[in-house]
Amino acid sequence: MAEHISRQQKHLDYLLADFAAIKAEIARRSTLQRLVLASYLAILAVVFQQAVSLALSAPWIIVLWSASAFGFQFYAREGLEIGRLATVIRTRIAPVAGEIIGALPERLLPSEMNPEVAETLPRRRTYDRSFNWTAFFVAPFLITVMHVSEQATRETQRLCDFGTPTPWVVLVVIIIAGHAAVLLWRHA
Repeated sequence: MAEHISRQQKHLDYLLADFAAIKAEIARRSTLQRLVLASYLAILAVVFQQAVSLALSAPWIIVLWSASAFGFQFYAREGLEIGRLATVIRTRIAPVAGEIIGALPERLLPSEMNPEVAETLPRRRTYDRSFNWTAFFVAPFLITVMHVSEQATRETQRLCDFGTPTPWVVLVVIIIAGHAAVLLWRHA
């Protein structure tokens, strides 16, 4: 009997260690998300300031769309990984620990087993989708439109002159903006 209790305690200790490691990993990934988002918003602010001061150039547009696409890709990937880690806690750790202790998983790990999480999921997804599209697509698109409208007459004449950077910049921006749109569409 004592050996059985000792074995259960060891199993519980391992589960607690796994839980602590996963929670730390969730916190680390969440911090990375915040840093990427803050960096992207800083780039967006700098490019917007350049646009307002009429000093915006084509390389800034490429930087903006690159930051948007790759920033969102990293941000979304970390969000998916956080969700996966939370699922491990919810489906692998909580039920086993609850069985050992003799408690319902909902009472044992309320931060991970809260039934309100499922109830608010549709609203959270809507807000998430709205924020992502606005921050990572609409804002760069509007800044790009501002730049194009400022440069319309001069750049339109060089649009088909492949000896200038204009058509290449347009091609790169279209590819990166398309990549951002595909990522956002798939994540929605």
